[in-house]
Amino acid sequence: MTLGELAVRFGCELRGDPSAVVDSVAALSQAGPRSITFLANPKYVAQLAGTRAGAVILDAKAAGSSPVLYRQTAWRHFATAMILFEAAGDERGVASTTDDVGKLHWLKGEYPQALVALRDGLTRRRKLKDRRSIALSLNNLGLALQDSGKFKEALESFEQALSIRREIGDLVGIVAQADLATKVGPTQPAKIEELLEYVSVPGPAVPVLHS
Repeated sequence: MTLGELAVRFGCELRGDPSAVVDSVAALSQAGPRSITFLANPKYVAQLAGTRAGAVILDAKAAGSSPVLYRQTAWRHFATAMILFEAAGDERGVASTTDDVGKLHWLKGEYPQALVALRDGLTRRRKLKDRRSIALSLNNLGLALQDSGKFKEALESFEQALSIRREIGDLVGIVAQADLATKVGPTQPAKIEELLEYVSVPGPAVPVLHS
């Protein structure tokens, strides 16, 4: 992966060559020219001057001669997690962190970036065939689509998530998902009734407390 690709994925400010390739992660003192490293503890800032790393992830207030990916603390941790997961071949971790990156973009109102990351996370989770996680990604994508004014697409995402939750018997998720789906933009009454049908899931009776 190139530094330019990393910068785009995490919304970082890159100081250095965007075409430089990194393929591993290592500590500041052990990193080589094709390694990316990170500065998490200020007491190690002196090591920046001597690191041979291809790039360093750090806060904007730090300084060094190596190529740098600057970002706020939350982004720095996400970038570090992603690199560690990819280096370890942990596809589940990569998918989860990608989804988290999308959620952070969404919370900041950066909808185009949010949709790219959330769709990427959904694609990765579909490859893993973890249906509960797929439903979660569809839900998160629907929320971002809704807030960006893409109501039709948001409703489609919620409907898909709702269908999966029903198939796996996630009763709590079904009720919450149906509630979200009926609040998306100018949803038609007929569509609301159709969605609420999903809530009627066959199964054991739910205990009720009477006052």
